Amino acid sequence: MKKRIIVILNILILLVLIFAACSLRRGRDDVQTITFWHSYQGYQQQILDRMAETYNSTVGAENGVKIVCEFAGEDKAIASKFKTSFESETAQETLPNIAMLPKYTAYTAVKYGLITYAESYMTDEELSKYFEGFLQEGRLSIDSGTYIFPVSKKLEQTIINKDLWREFISTYRVFSERSFNSWDELMRMAEAYYNWTDEMTPEIQNDGKAFFAIESLESFIYTYTNQRMPSLIQSGYNEITINANKDTFREIWELYHCGVIKGYISVNSNVSEALQHGDIVCYIGSPGKIKYSSKYLDFNGKEQNLNIMSAPYPTVYENRVVVPQSGDGAVVVDKGDKANRAAYDFLKWVTSNQNIIYICLAGYEVPSCIDVTSSQETLDEIATLFTKNNLQYNLVVCEYNQALTYNTYAPVAFTDSDKLGKNISKFLLNSSKAGRSTLQSYIEGGASYKEAIEIVCADAVFEQWFVGILDFVEGF
Repeated sequence: MKKRIIVILNILILLVLIFAACSLRRGRDDVQTITFWHSYQGYQQQILDRMAETYNSTVGAENGVKIVCEFAGEDKAIASKFKTSFESETAQETLPNIAMLPKYTAYTAVKYGLITYAESYMTDEELSKYFEGFLQEGRLSIDSGTYIFPVSKKLEQTIINKDLWREFISTYRVFSERSFNSWDELMRMAEAYYNWTDEMTPEIQNDGKAFFAIESLESFIYTYTNQRMPSLIQSGYNEITINANKDTFREIWELYHCGVIKGYISVNSNVSEALQHGDIVCYIGSPGKIKYSSKYLDFNGKEQNLNIMSAPYPTVYENRVVVPQSGDGAVVVDKGDKANRAAYDFLKWVTSNQNIIYICLAGYEVPSCIDVTSSQETLDEIATLFTKNNLQYNLVVCEYNQALTYNTYAPVAFTDSDKLGKNISKFLLNSSKAGRSTLQSYIEGGASYKEAIEIVCADAVFEQWFVGILDFVEGF
């Protein structure tokens, strides 16, 4: 009898072990693996990996989800892998659940039906926690879902050689730090600076220095038209309209085209180098290119420590400040409802986790989640930069203030939209350079500087220039 009981107990124990093994095997099979392709390297990659480990051991473990973060190359390399998949179902099967993509590639992926949008897996309340300008860039039209989910963005600003500028305004006290806030006042400063530096060498005429440079003419054109209204790129209901408003482009022509011709604006392609060489007082662009230990050459050709101050991106109207943003966004590849939801759950978690700030600060970027950007922890972390890296501190404070105070903007993508921006900005740059050369030719031919300006910046020249702009627009 006892032997029979022992045998039965052994059988029961064996069954329990079998059921436990099956249950464990079933649990392992049920784990949803979410692959995330990114282009973070070094310190940023380390932080992301640690965040993924935390997620996997907490929220992921509870929900049966495992996040695998993979460095898939620079953004161009990731975009190239996606482009390969557009016409190949076999290649589509190798795509990750989440990927950081340029918006032009993401737009095409949407057209091929490869990615899904945030509204299917996030509530309006959840989306309201993110900067609206960041979200708008990821929508294809007014009534479109958010196909490109923002993780972080860079915001452009005006980066100024503090000592060089103060030396200038010691003579021109009519200007102040607020003079950097508007395009009109910026151009008045640029004219005064050109004349001031020209007078330093009375034996040489018309050799004044440029006051500033613009890093990205593409973002300048898009942002200026959005500030001025109407925007060059307009999102309608299920359509995109290109509106090259003549009055707006006349202002762009007078500001930049004629500004280059007059010598007020530098066309140096390396704006940070121009700032460090003392060739310009400031440049308008993205932070992060100036090194902490940078030097600059003063008016006497002596090397000095480069002290930086920052100002917001210039605007047309004081009551409508628009700041250009840039940076890839995350897309979720459609792999079924369960996988898609798990992917968006991770994106919500990682973008709202306070540790994302360390990735952002390393890349001079602003978190997409408003609560993280404005949190006391973030403010405290930025404050530590004051003594560790004062240059970075000034740039970051300006960038984060802009995100929390003003509107941010970048146009949505559409078919060949990358070509439109590149073509128009290239045309603006080349025509400005050509105009500058023409000015020099007139002066060498005996015309005065003023006479040459009147010829090269005449109304008839603008009309011809604007025809060139329309030629680009009509192709889209």
